[in-house]
Amino acid sequence: MNAQTLQAALALLLWVPVVFYLFRRYPVSRAALYCFLGALMFLPERAWLKFPAFPELTKDSLTTMLMGIALFVTGARAKGRVERWWYVLSVGTIALGVATAFTNTEPIYYGSYAVKGMNFRDGMYSSLSIFINSNLAAYIAMRCFYQEHDLERWLKILASAGLIYAIPILLELRFSPQVHVWIYGYPASIAFDQTIRFGGYRPMALMTHGLALSLFMLGPTIAAFTLARDKRERIWKFSARTAAVLLLVVLIACKSTAVWLYALIAIPLVRYVNPKWTVRAAVVLALVVCLYPYLRAIDQFPTEAVLNFASKLGEERMGSMKFRFDNEDVLIEHAMKKPWLGWSTVYGRNMLYDETGYSTTITDGGWIIALGNGGIVGLAFYNVIPVLGILTVARRLRRVREAKHRAMLAALTLYLALTWVDVLPNGSFNLLPQFLSGALCGISGALVRQKRGTTPQPSKAPPARRRPQSEVPVAASSPSAASGA
Repeated sequence: MNAQTLQAALALLLWVPVVFYLFRRYPVSRAALYCFLGALMFLPERAWLKFPAFPELTKDSLTTMLMGIALFVTGARAKGRVERWWYVLSVGTIALGVATAFTNTEPIYYGSYAVKGMNFRDGMYSSLSIFINSNLAAYIAMRCFYQEHDLERWLKILASAGLIYAIPILLELRFSPQVHVWIYGYPASIAFDQTIRFGGYRPMALMTHGLALSLFMLGPTIAAFTLARDKRERIWKFSARTAAVLLLVVLIACKSTAVWLYALIAIPLVRYVNPKWTVRAAVVLALVVCLYPYLRAIDQFPTEAVLNFASKLGEERMGSMKFRFDNEDVLIEHAMKKPWLGWSTVYGRNMLYDETGYSTTITDGGWIIALGNGGIVGLAFYNVIPVLGILTVARRLRRVREAKHRAMLAALTLYLALTWVDVLPNGSFNLLPQFLSGALCGISGALVRQKRGTTPQPSKAPPARRRPQSEVPVAASSPSAASGA
């Protein structure tokens, strides 16, 4: 183990007592947000802890596991209801990993290079990996977020996190993406050439890519613009409007054209439009994510039209899109050799190789990775948590009593939809979509139960017994007596 790896591993190990402290110190909703966002923003990339017979624990998966343990060890009061579909999904995830192992026992030969086959142990490893890196985050969020004030807490803490992250972003705009090197001794990404955009640097801070940073910063910007609907709202020492403008400037400085487009869609919707239509826009985006793989598989997606539009943004952009589409075509053909259960998540069986073992394909989109790993069933499971989170809010929104809460729910739902749309061209950078989806399910359920009058209310002292009017002394009822004369 070199010094750089040791430094990153030490940071992950030191995170363990921090998580337990936060769950002892704060209410579960606040502790969960501090833990999840803190890990996402400050722990090292390309580092993990590995235990025997256990998947690698990155900063996301390690944090969700620690939060789950902390809920039991610290006795934290996590009363949120878990959606029934989550249990069905979790059973299906375990069954999928095992079933895929039984359909991938044979090795794959590429000339003299062979990719090994799977056994039952590999199947259980695959199931556990998927569960930890997806299902568990949603479960923790459903348990921890179950009160109406958790909604406003999400927006304010998310916006505050964006203001904090503006500091390393501004540093990297000036000095190049070096914050990860300064803190952990090695770069967060091996593709430094992708940090050059528009004649300057595209920041990464402590995230794996400039796209991941831009997509994260979209959340604080949406949160601030949502809070700005109420002129009295404040974020730290700033008014919500001032914070929204500052975060928008920082978001633009992140130099991601896709996220600029997302912001162009999201900001007018969350700031001025009825929440009902904002959520409907989120539902449409979720359906696009579900339909895109099907249209690509049957060659009905308008790739030429997309390439023509990308060419107007520059030859580099068009070349990038064409490269993605060409890789998807090859990987779809490979995935369709095992269409239902896929090639599994282990040994890289979903990839293609030359005779020397060098991979001849690159899996950019999260959906194509899910299709290759788990087939059609695995792709459906991959989409379940974010998409059902969006649909759950859409179903419950009209039963939320206060307009303020509807606007906040709609804004976070739209942000979830936009982060999930991004898995079409790019991989899933972190577990934020799954965590946010679980939180939205929990909070929307609490708001609906509040309308029905089933949300527990704090006990109140019984009202004082009122004496009959005839028993009230005349002197006590006079103005002089009432004024203490």
